[in-house]
Amino acid sequence: MTMTPPEHGNDRGTEVQPTSNAPKKKTNVTSQNYSNNAIAFVNDRDRKTDRDPHLKGNGSIDCPNCGRHVEFWLSIWRKTGQRAGEFLSLSFRCKETAAATTTPTRDLDAVFPPSGGRNR
Repeated sequence: MTMTPPEHGNDRGTEVQPTSNAPKKKTNVTSQNYSNNAIAFVNDRDRKTDRDPHLKGNGSIDCPNCGRHVEFWLSIWRKTGQRAGEFLSLSFRCKETAAATTTPTRDLDAVFPPSGGRNR
């Protein structure tokens, strides 16, 4: 709270609203849980080619039917079309899939059962 001294025209010393230059409290919005929402930030430092997204972020969705909670990475590109003008193109990537470093191997006999020895 800032008090104005009487010599500055406020003779009662009442509270004065902070100016826009006042320091703002920082919050870590990426660590908070916002289900069914997403957040994106400008991607200036990682944007080396036109294929790199203009904005990057993350989000989460809670399925109302099964209750499953899914977190995802979000990439956004600004584009211009002849008919539509300016628009945004979005890409979602599941964090669980992105975290997997290797693709699990499958037993091919379980996926494609042997056909009794016939050669094709």
